[in-house]
Amino acid sequence: ATIGELIVAFWRHAEAYYRKNGEPTGEIQALRYALLPLNQLYGEEPVTSFGPIRLKAVRQAMISRDLARTLINKRVNRIRHLFKWGVENELVPPEVHNSLKAVSALKRGRSDAREADPVKPAPQHLIDGIEPYVSPQGWAMVQLQLRTAMRPGEVVAMRRGDIDMSGQVWVYQPGAHKTEHHGYERLTYLGPEAQDIVQPFLDRDHDRHLFSPNEAEELRLAQRRDARQTPLYGGKKRRRSSNARAMRKPREHYDVGTYRRALARGCAKAFPWATGPRTGSRPLP
Repeated sequence: ATIGELIVAFWRHAEAYYRKNGEPTGEIQALRYALLPLNQLYGEEPVTSFGPIRLKAVRQAMISRDLARTLINKRVNRIRHLFKWGVENELVPPEVHNSLKAVSALKRGRSDAREADPVKPAPQHLIDGIEPYVSPQGWAMVQLQLRTAMRPGEVVAMRRGDIDMSGQVWVYQPGAHKTEHHGYERLTYLGPEAQDIVQPFLDRDHDRHLFSPNEAEELRLAQRRDARQTPLYGGKKRRRSSNARAMRKPREHYDVGTYRRALARGCAKAFPWATGPRTGSRPLP
């Protein structure tokens, strides 16, 4: 089998395995980025030809793209995992995977890889600056994270039925969370300020998510119609525009990716001097 065929077989497994509540987890995207340079460089080669030298060549390709050292180490580990899965399913000889263990992780100050800048909290005045440029749903999620320290995956997953409102302090228990598979329970306490933020979004069934990009888009279109000062375009062009919008209909609830993109668009509008010509879009890592 070739490495490309191994990746295809592994991908079928990954798409079924890395899911929560029917939705793909972030590991799918992480695997995609990790396996892309491997497939580009050696996809046509047999799996038996892959060893430490070629693994280091893939790693060097990542270094050449100016990826951070810690990120490169994580992606190399995911490539090793691919071959470990191949051994488990008798697609790869065990000695191939064993040889890849000999490749040490990149050490700080001992490689050409860039060191990642430390991630620091955003200044409050910059956070406040995006409020006019994001939807009420997006701004509510930002405010909830500031007050409760919820992870993005937890705030986008909020449903009315997951919130116990029987006490003075409400308790939110997400149906799924990052450490769920370790058997940990995750409880988030919502005080008066957090309750005020959530309150406008409680007018829905218990099993519906509080924050919906579909509702945000409907509000945006309604505001644009109210502010219109010129006549609508002719019928033919209007139908074409309507069809295009129907093809891009937003989802019923946010995930981490759509939440991130909504905030990136808000940052691009609020701080065009900082985002450059890409207007906040994210390049392929």
